[in-house]
Amino acid sequence: MGFFWQGKTRTKIPAHEDAAALLKIIGRLAVPMFVLDRNGAVAIWNEACEKLTGLTAREVVGTKEHWRGFYLAARPCLADLVLAGTTGKANDFYDAHANAADSDGRMLAQNWCDLPLGRHCYLAIEAVPVRDTAGDTVFVVETLTDMTAIKQAEMAMEAERNEAAQKQAGVVNALAVGLEHLSQGNLLFRLTTAFSAEYEKLRADFNATVEKLQATMQAIAVNTHGVGTGTLEITEASDDLSRRTEQQAASLEETAAALDQITVTVRKTAEGAAAARSVATQAQADAEHSGSVVRDAVTAMNGIEASSQKISNIIGIIDEIAFQTNLLALNAGVEAARAGDAGRGFAVVATEVRSLAQRSADAAKEIKALISTSGQQVQTGVKLVGETGQVLGRIVEQVARLNKLVVDITASTGEQASGLAEVNAAITQMDQVTQQNAAMAEESTAACHSLSGEAAELGRLVAQFQTGTGAPARMQTRAAPRSRIPANAPRAKPAALARAESWDEF
Repeated sequence: MGFFWQGKTRTKIPAHEDAAALLKIIGRLAVPMFVLDRNGAVAIWNEACEKLTGLTAREVVGTKEHWRGFYLAARPCLADLVLAGTTGKANDFYDAHANAADSDGRMLAQNWCDLPLGRHCYLAIEAVPVRDTAGDTVFVVETLTDMTAIKQAEMAMEAERNEAAQKQAGVVNALAVGLEHLSQGNLLFRLTTAFSAEYEKLRADFNATVEKLQATMQAIAVNTHGVGTGTLEITEASDDLSRRTEQQAASLEETAAALDQITVTVRKTAEGAAAARSVATQAQADAEHSGSVVRDAVTAMNGIEASSQKISNIIGIIDEIAFQTNLLALNAGVEAARAGDAGRGFAVVATEVRSLAQRSADAAKEIKALISTSGQQVQTGVKLVGETGQVLGRIVEQVARLNKLVVDITASTGEQASGLAEVNAAITQMDQVTQQNAAMAEESTAACHSLSGEAAELGRLVAQFQTGTGAPARMQTRAAPRSRIPANAPRAKPAALARAESWDEF
């Protein structure tokens, strides 16, 4: 018995006396197989191969027509390619699943075969060379496995996959068309062609989604127009509020400045009232002292009047004495005339006495007239001094009342100064708050303009969609006004008082 190599395993080659036994063993194997000798003739064609192909061993053993068991025309089998060493041509004759030869010369392939029984089946083929100790191929064993059922199942599955792929491709194409319409803003498009049962829900969901999106975009368009209109109104109101706030801030600035001036004036008035109070107090004291002096003067004048009356009485006595003296001098003259020359000297004396008495009487009359005039003047002076005393009394009373009024005015002016200081502080705080409000109004106005622009942009974006409703009127945006009063800028107090229209705005 010799040996041969099958792959890396050394196998004994049976002697001729054992060949019949080997053929009997191969012939009884359940796996369809045949064996080619080194010349390419069929050496073994077992019963399983007969049953598979319908070709008997008697028809092919010893021939090279083993192809008849598998093909309608003559062509190499896989065992022929292995025996000839031309395994590189396997893909020219076999299915794309044919594999290149292994390092030991073995080949595997799959192919559709037309069997003599009339069957068209798919076989898995394996060709294995059997070599001797020298490495030469002495046999090629080719085994066959019927894979028809598996192949048909694979083909059915492939057909199903292809059909599913075609259906899926149709669905994908339809959805692509729908999505293209959506990308162009057409929300009126619907998938009207029915899909296969497994994809019909996808079509219904797509149509429902587009319908909901259409309704949503319609509502957004309407609401966007409403938002734009409302935003425009808010923007106009905010602009007007900002303008009025700025006017109010300016009015408060002027009011604060005027109030500062009033506060200064009232403070000066309070100081003047305090000074007037001091002057009025001094005037009251002086008036009271003048009243006392006038009363003393009246008393003195009354004393002068009484003294003048006494002098007038004395002058009357002197006048009577002069009259009596004149009568005595006259009697003395008469008596001297009677005495003649003896009484001439006495007559001269009597004449002088009479002349002196006459002059005394005249002087007494003049003095009496002067005293009378002086008394009248004294009476007039007393009357005037009395009236002056009464006037000074009234002046004292008026000065006292004036002093009380000045005190009240001083207290009231002080309270007014304090109140104006508090009002000034409140106005200053209001001015600060108004400035902050003006800044907030400016920020609100800017935000409103920004919101208006965003609403207009949203309207423009929504207008790109075809929703089946009339497009709302395009919203107009207004440029945001520049801030005219910086929120934290220092402000100079104006000197002029607030104007009437500013108070109206205030």
